[in-house]
Amino acid sequence: MVDCRRWYLPGSEECAWSGAQFVAVGGSYETGNGVGDAASKGVILTSLDGKNWTLQNVNNLPYLSKVVWTRTEFVAAGMSAKKKNVVYTSPDGHNWTDAHASFEGTFGAGSTEFTDVIWAGSQLAALDFFDSVYTSPDGHHWTTRVETPSNDLSSLAWSGSQFVGVGIGGAIATSPDGITWTAQPTSSSESLNSVVWADKQFVAVGMAILTSPNGITWTPRPRSSCLTSSASSERARSL
Repeated sequence: MVDCRRWYLPGSEECAWSGAQFVAVGGSYETGNGVGDAASKGVILTSLDGKNWTLQNVNNLPYLSKVVWTRTEFVAAGMSAKKKNVVYTSPDGHNWTDAHASFEGTFGAGSTEFTDVIWAGSQLAALDFFDSVYTSPDGHHWTTRVETPSNDLSSLAWSGSQFVGVGIGGAIATSPDGITWTAQPTSSSESLNSVVWADKQFVAVGMAILTSPNGITWTPRPRSSCLTSSASSERARSL
């Protein structure tokens, strides 16, 4: 996934690359006073080069905040006006179908917005605001797994054999299957915003930079002035 906000695309939240095309998703979501339906409106843009973008017309599209490429299709997730998770799929970025996603598991499953969605080789994995993990083989049928050991995770990554989740206060958790999770200790209490698998190691970034070959043993790395400045700006905007 790519943070498409760096391209200053109005209303866009996140992008995915298929190897041939970018897809950006976003829109607007207003809960109003919390009573009744929300105002949910989605946006999907496509581009072959990251420079020229085309708006895709999808009827009654709700707000979408996450998108991922699964090697066969794009999967985008967001929230409906009924305050429920929605999932849309597309083989080409142009023709989109409501997956009519179903959520099995704990009470309230599927009613909290996903904070991250990734493709893990044979299944999708998602994390919500309450740190519940969901898995799905196709984007249509989702199963609620367990809450992670941390209440503060915000990003997931998959190495091919291990899931890693990172978040506030330096929280890190790992899982071999997305079902059983273990908290991992680190020497850092700095918040981590994102984690990726970079061929031979996990790289977690935020108010600190950490790397790990296995998700269990983590090494702090020097922060660049750019990262420090960016992190300070993000902190200032949150105050």
